[in-house]
Amino acid sequence: MRVLHLTNKPIFPLVDGGCVAMNQIAKLLLQQGFEVKNLSIATSKHPFDIKAFSSEFQDKCRPESVYLDTSVSVLGAMKHLVSGKSYNLSRFKDITFEQALVRILSETDFEMVLCESIYLLPYLDVIRKHSNAKIVVRTHNVEHSIWKRLATQANPLKKWYLNQLSASLQKEEVSLLKQADAILAISESDALTFQQLGIATSLTVLPVAIENSEVIEQPKACFHHLGSMNWAPNLEAVNHLLSTLFPAIRQQLPEAELHLAGSFFPSSIQSNPQEGIVVHGFAEDRIQFISDYGIKLVPLKSGSGVRIKLLESLANGVPIVTTPIGAEGLADGIEKALIIAENDAKFVSNAVELYKNAELRKQIGTNAVTYIHENYSFESVNKLFIEFIQSIS
Repeated sequence: MRVLHLTNKPIFPLVDGGCVAMNQIAKLLLQQGFEVKNLSIATSKHPFDIKAFSSEFQDKCRPESVYLDTSVSVLGAMKHLVSGKSYNLSRFKDITFEQALVRILSETDFEMVLCESIYLLPYLDVIRKHSNAKIVVRTHNVEHSIWKRLATQANPLKKWYLNQLSASLQKEEVSLLKQADAILAISESDALTFQQLGIATSLTVLPVAIENSEVIEQPKACFHHLGSMNWAPNLEAVNHLLSTLFPAIRQQLPEAELHLAGSFFPSSIQSNPQEGIVVHGFAEDRIQFISDYGIKLVPLKSGSGVRIKLLESLANGVPIVTTPIGAEGLADGIEKALIIAENDAKFVSNAVELYKNAELRKQIGTNAVTYIHENYSFESVNKLFIEFIQSIS
C-alpha cells in the first residue's frame, strides 16, 4: 500500500507528545511494508530540519515540508469571530502547501492519505480532487474541547472569546470528520465524544504504542513535570503548580525540589533555588530526565486526548500524581498505575505521601509498568492497526 502521511508539524525532533505519536504511527506503517511519503507543515515554533530526522526515516519516508506563517493576529482573530469560521483551522490553510500536496498526489497513486489531526482536513477537497485514496484522520484530541475547558478557568472576557473559539472549531471539526473515510481516535473517551456529536464516519480506537523502556527500580524522592509549554493546557498546569500546589507541598516538605522540563518554556518561568524550582528547558533525553527526578506531577485542568509523556513515564515505572482530566482517555485499570487526585488538597497530600514513602513509590511504579505492557504494547497496537487496514482495504 502507498501511503501519504500528512503531519501538522515535522515529526522530528520529538519535542512533544504529538511528535511521538506521529512517529509511532509511521513505524506501524513501515512495519507493514507500506511505501510511505511524509509531507509536513513547518512553522516558526516547529521548523523543519532534515538533520533532525534519522537516516532510516529519510530513506523510507522521504520527508519534505512547507513553511506556513501560523502566527496569531488580532485582525485575523476578529475577522473570524465575526464570520463564525474557525481561526484555529484557517491558519493552517495555505496555497503553497496546497501546491506541494497537488504535486505529490500527481506523482504517486496513493491508496491512503493519513492526516495527523483535523488541521490537515482543510485540504480534504484538494485530496479528493486529485486522488482516489482513502482519507484517514488520526485525531490526537477532541480539539474544540481543549478550548472549552480552558474557558472555564479564564476571566469573563477571555472566557467569552474562548467559548466562541470552541464553538466555531466544533462546528468545522464535526463537519470535516464526517467527510473523512475513517477516523483513528487515540482513546475510547474521544471516540465516544465523536459518536455523541453525531459523527457516523467509520471509527477505530488506536492507542499510542509505547515501546519497552528501562524500568526505574527505585524512584527518587523528588518532583518533576515534563511537557511542551506551547500547548495551553500544559502551561496552565505548570502555572497552577508553581502558584498553588508546590508552595503547599513545600510547607510540609521544605527541602523538596520541583524540576521542570520541556520545549518552549516562557521567560516568565525561571529557576528559583530558594523556592526549590529548577527549570531545565528542553530535555534532550526525556527518559533520563524522568529517571533523575522521581515523582511526576501532572495537575491538568484542561486538555483532551491522551498525554503521551505520561504514558512514557508509566512505562518506566515513574510514580505519578495527576487529575481526572490528566488520566482521561487511558485504558481501564489506570487507577492502580497512578494516583488520581480529585482536588488540590488531595493532590498535595498524595504528592507528600509519595515523597515520604519509598515503598509506595516502588509499588505504584511496578503497577504502572504492568499496566503499559497489558494495554499499550507495540504488539497489541500493531494488531489493532492491521485489523484497521484490512477494514478499509
